[in-house]
Formats: sequence, structure tokens, C-alpha cells
Amino acid sequence: MATTWDLDAFDIPQPSNLSAEPTPLHQLAFNPLGLYDLRRHFGVFPHQPGFFGAHRSQFLASDVAWFAGGAGTDGNHRLPPDNFHPLFETVHRDIPYNNEEWKAMEKRVQAALFDLATYWDRGFGGSTIIMHVEGTIRPGCTPIAENLRAYTYLPAIVDELPPVHPHIVNWVNAFITHIGVPTARRWRTSAHNYGWALNSQVRNNPRPYPTTHRLPLPSPRSREYIFYGGVLNSAAPPPPPAPPIHMHTNVNALSDTLSATTLTDDSTAEREDREELILTIEEMDHEISELREENQDLMDQVTMLNERISELQRVIGQMATPRPVVPTPSSP
Repeated sequence: MATTWDLDAFDIPQPSNLSAEPTPLHQLAFNPLGLYDLRRHFGVFPHQPGFFGAHRSQFLASDVAWFAGGAGTDGNHRLPPDNFHPLFETVHRDIPYNNEEWKAMEKRVQAALFDLATYWDRGFGGSTIIMHVEGTIRPGCTPIAENLRAYTYLPAIVDELPPVHPHIVNWVNAFITHIGVPTARRWRTSAHNYGWALNSQVRNNPRPYPTTHRLPLPSPRSREYIFYGGVLNSAAPPPPPAPPIHMHTNVNALSDTLSATTLTDDSTAEREDREELILTIEEMDHEISELREENQDLMDQVTMLNERISELQRVIGQMATPRPVVPTPSSP
């Protein structure tokens, strides 16, 4: 059995309700404590130095799969009226609302799911799309599409199909509008019935997200794309994107870094400051996307002007060609 010290050595955060002894295996539940105690039971292979550390991400993903196995066919899919699924109570047991522990756990589940989709596509040659909208929204926001975002997995074949990109943007936006918005509304009602006071962390007039009009760049080294909802342009599908601007990748990386930062002081003010910084970066990212579109428009105009110049040069060339001299008939 692994000790608490063993897990600490591999940077596995302790849950706030940790006990000296792990929960018995038959009593483990799917929540931060259950995941932690499952690994305490399974251990970190102390007799094979370096093995667990070298495969840490695989082992942590397998812990999630240990709990989730069979859930897709257990028949327990119905949602209670105006309330969360019973598993929600299990996940959030003994953890305050908006706590970093279950946020980190949600990211861990998402990472495991996207990893499985990646292997499914790579190993069997198919293509998978995953779209996920969180039920939670920023404090002070209303549950409308402009305040929602979708974490999306897209298959690698998308890179080979630029004409399809506008359709993907429409699909994800429709998902945000028709599934995400009702999800956010239902989450708010369910949270109220669950006993959470959501008004205690309201911010005044938070700005909406910048709507995604073109296929965004994925997160570094991954197939994860983040789309922002809203009203799409009704114009015809845009042309293939211009060559990427390097600053765009830097902005995404900075946003990812801020999102992954663990605050030492779990104060509401610091969380709000971080969210404000992330939103500012996202707005910068949107501005860069608009500049890319303007750059593409300019490139199209340059192409049209070059074609016009070529046509005019052809006409000038024809005008400069000496006309044949027609001999005049001689007088008798």
C-alpha cells in the first residue's frame, strides 16, 4: 500500500478531507478523495524506481477509467427534475462550491476522455468529435450563448479539410446555443435546489466572450479547441485562413498557463483577477483573429489587382503589336 508521502513525491495533490488511512476499496466513490485513495491502494511501484513517475499521466487516467468503466451502459442516464444527477452529489461531497479540487478533477476527466478519443482515432482509423459545455458560467453572467464556451476535440483529418472549417464553427456554435444554454440554465436551477447560494460571488457587468467566427488554433500539442458562442456572421463561408501569425500561438500559450496556474491563496478576489486576465488574453486572441481576417482580405485584393494588372499588360501588348501593312492597289 502506498503511503501519503509516496503520492506527494509525485505531485499528486491531497484532497482536503484526507484521512490517515485510505477508504476501503469497496467504499471508494468518484470524487477527489476516492481518486486519491484508489491510488493509495494501487501504489506507485516503489520497487521499480522511476516507473510510476515515467508513466504518471497514464496511471492517473487509468484511475478515472476504473470508476467510469461501464457507466455508458448502466441505464442510469435520466436526470432528476430540476436537480443534478446523483453522481454530482458524490463528486462534490464535502467540497465547497467553486472549489479548486473539483475543477482540477474535471480537467483530469477531460484529459482522459480526449486521450481516449485520440487513441481511438489513431488506432482504428476513424474520426471523433467531442463537444463539452460546462454548466457553470462566470459570476454575474446570464446563461446566453455569448457567455458560454465549448471545449472541443477535433480529429486530425480536419487539418486536411479547410472547406469544412466554417461548417465545424457552425456545428459547435449550434451546440452551444441549443444544448449549452439550456444546460447552463438547468445548472443554475439545480444549484439553487442543491442549496448553493450563487449570488455571493457576483461580479458587475462581466464582458461576454469574443464569438468564434473561424476555426481557432488548438491548444499547444493537442487536438483541443475552445469555441466561444454568440451570433455568427451571416456572410458566405470565409476563404482558407492566411498564414498564422506567431503571436497568436503565444497568446494561447499564455492563456493556457494562466488557466493552469494553481493559486496559493484561494480568495475570490484572486480568482476574479485571474479570470479577468484570461478574458483579456482571449479578447487579444480575438483581435488577432480579426487581423488575420483583414490580412486575408488584403491578400485577396492584392491577388485581384495582380490579375487586373496582368490583363491590362496583355491589352497593352496587343495594342503595341505592329499592324500588318495592307498594300494599296496600283493605278492602271
